[in-house]
Amino acid sequence: MTKCSICEHANPPLARECESCGMQLSLDNDAAAADSRIQDRVHQLVAEGNKIEAIKLYREQTGCGLVEAKNAVEAMLRGETPPPIAPRPQTSSTTDQDIVALLHEGRKIEAIKLYREQAGGGLRDAKLAVDALAREHGIEAAGKSGGCLGLLIIGLTLTATAGYLLT
Repeated sequence: MTKCSICEHANPPLARECESCGMQLSLDNDAAAADSRIQDRVHQLVAEGNKIEAIKLYREQTGCGLVEAKNAVEAMLRGETPPPIAPRPQTSSTTDQDIVALLHEGRKIEAIKLYREQAGGGLRDAKLAVDALAREHGIEAAGKSGGCLGLLIIGLTLTATAGYLLT
């Protein structure tokens, strides 16, 4: 694990940026040697016909996304240095407050849309970021409530059935 010097977050071994704060991480000699071993293993996996496994390995070791890992593996196969991992989009504290407010109102989809509008990135990344904000603020995930709507529907159905039977 590579520890961030800014926020102390433990990152995957070959991560080029901190998963938590987005700060650029420096590779020490051990990490550079590990990077070389990973590239050798990627070439070996592809030679064996396991390109998907090579991409999976690269993702696990760097913490990057699927598209970034695919591009990096393909670059390595062409003899190029893998492209740098793009910094994770950041949102302002005002946006974070707006997202938290939407989460408190049970409007998770709108919160994810707002995150994507402000920070860019894909749907999966936006969902993960919004889920992380919810956890930080102790907000229960949507869909894990007591099921009030279901109880309301059952109650209305029973009332309608009783009314029908009594007439």
